[in-house]
Amino acid sequence: MIDPRTHIKGIINYTNEAKSDKFVTLNLFNNKFASIFDQTTVNQVINYSLRDSAIKGLPTSLNIASILCSILSMIKYNDGMHINYEDFVNSNYKGAHPTVNIPEYEENMPLTIVHTGGTTGHPKGAVLSHDGFNAMAWQYKYSGLDLKPKDILLNIMPPWLAYGFNMIHMSLVMGMEVVMIPKFDSKTFDKNILKYKPNHFAGVPSSVGGLKNSKILQKQKDLSFIKTPACGGAGIEPQLHKEGSDFLKERNAAEIASGYALTESNSVFSVCIGNNIKYGSAGFPLPGGTMGIFDSQNNELNYNEKGELCICTPTRMLRYFENEAETNKSLQIHADGKVWIHTGDIACIDNDGFLWIEDRIKNVIIRSDGFKIYPNIIAKVIETHKYVKQCKVVGITDHNAPQGQLPKAYIILENENKIGYKQLIDEINTICQTMLPEYYIPNKFETLKTFPLTPNGKIDEIFLRKMEEDKNIKGFYKILARK
Repeated sequence: MIDPRTHIKGIINYTNEAKSDKFVTLNLFNNKFASIFDQTTVNQVINYSLRDSAIKGLPTSLNIASILCSILSMIKYNDGMHINYEDFVNSNYKGAHPTVNIPEYEENMPLTIVHTGGTTGHPKGAVLSHDGFNAMAWQYKYSGLDLKPKDILLNIMPPWLAYGFNMIHMSLVMGMEVVMIPKFDSKTFDKNILKYKPNHFAGVPSSVGGLKNSKILQKQKDLSFIKTPACGGAGIEPQLHKEGSDFLKERNAAEIASGYALTESNSVFSVCIGNNIKYGSAGFPLPGGTMGIFDSQNNELNYNEKGELCICTPTRMLRYFENEAETNKSLQIHADGKVWIHTGDIACIDNDGFLWIEDRIKNVIIRSDGFKIYPNIIAKVIETHKYVKQCKVVGITDHNAPQGQLPKAYIILENENKIGYKQLIDEINTICQTMLPEYYIPNKFETLKTFPLTPNGKIDEIFLRKMEEDKNIKGFYKILARK
C-alpha cells in the first residue's frame, strides 16, 4: 500500500523492498510510473480506470477523460506488461494469473505492509496480518460503541494508512456503509457531514474539535445522527476536547471520542467511549488490549508515573519487514512471557485507568547538562497565549557545548496582524518564565505560516530540525509556505 504522492525514489524502494511482481495503479498515473519498472522487481502492471468503480456513473467531463486515458494507455502501453484490472480479475487475459494459487488460511498470515508515519525517522514497513484485521473488527463490535448494520461511516483517512484500511474492513464486517473522501479538506469537512449524515467519523483533533467554528453547523439545531465523532493521530488539548464536545452535545450529538492509535497495533488501540471520557485523555484499551507504563529496564511503573507506554493486543503487527533490529526494539518479551509493543511514547495511566499521552521518547530534548525536556509541555504553555494557534517545539544543536540540545519553538499565529513580532516574543517569554522551570525556556522562537507535514499528514519534526541547521531548506520551505 503506497501513498501515490510518494517521491518516485520512495516508490521504487518500497516496491523492491516487498519484492512486488505486480503493480496496481490508476491508468492516469502510467506516465508517472513508466520509467520506474526497469528499476524494480515488477513484471506486470494492472491498470484501473476511474470508470471501473463509478457505479452511478461519472460526470461527463471525467467520463470522457477516463475513456481517452484508457484508449491512450492501450495504444501507448500495449506491451504485454500492462493489463486492465477487469481482465485481470476475470482471467480473460491470457497469462493474467500465471502462478496464482489461493492459499489455505494459516495463523499469522501476512496481509499487507503499511509504512509508519516517519515523523521521527525513516518510515518502517509494518507487516499486518489477516488475524489482526479481523481481531480489530471484533474489538469494535464488543467495545461498547454503538455500531449497527446500515450505519454510515465517513472515512477521511486514505487506505494506505492502517486506520483508513481498517475502517473499510471493520465497517463492511459490521454491515455498515462506507463513504470515502479521496482527499481530506478541512474547508469542506462540515459540508460533507451534512451531505452524508455519517453516524461515525474520525479525524485529527483540529478538524473534529474545530467543528464548533463551522458557520453552517452552528445553524443546525439537531445533529443527533452523529454517534461517534472520533479523533486521534495526535493528542487533543483538554480545552478543545471540551469545547468541541459541548458544541456537539448542545445539538444532541455524541461527545468527541478521543483515542490512541499506531501502525504497529494495526491502528486504534484505545478510545474514550460513551460517558467514559476525560477531556484530553486517550481513553481505555479496546477489548483484548492491555497497557502498562514501563521504565528503561522494563519494570512496570505505578499509576500517574511517566514512562514508556507498552501494549499487548491481538491486533499487533507480525514484524517490521526485513528489519530484524527494529523489530526486536519494538516487540519485546516481558517478565510475564507476553510480547509487548514498545510504542516509543511517554505516557501515564491515572487512578481511574485513563491513558494520557505526554510525548514521543525520540522527541525528548537532552540538554548538555543532562536535564531532560519534554517539548509538549513547552508547547502547551506557549499555546495559552491568546494569539498562538499552534506550537511545536523541537531540539536544536547547542553550539556552545560539546553535546546536547536546546529547545526551539515554532509558532503559528491565530491572527498575525494583531501583534508585532517583538511584543509577541516578549509576552511568550514572560509566560514561559512564569509557568516553566528555567531550563525549559526555549532558546529560540520562530513563526511560520504553516507546518511542514509528512505524507501521513503529521507535523514533520525532522524537517523542522533541519530548517534550523540548513538555511537553504528553511528558505525553500518559507517560499512554499507563503504560496
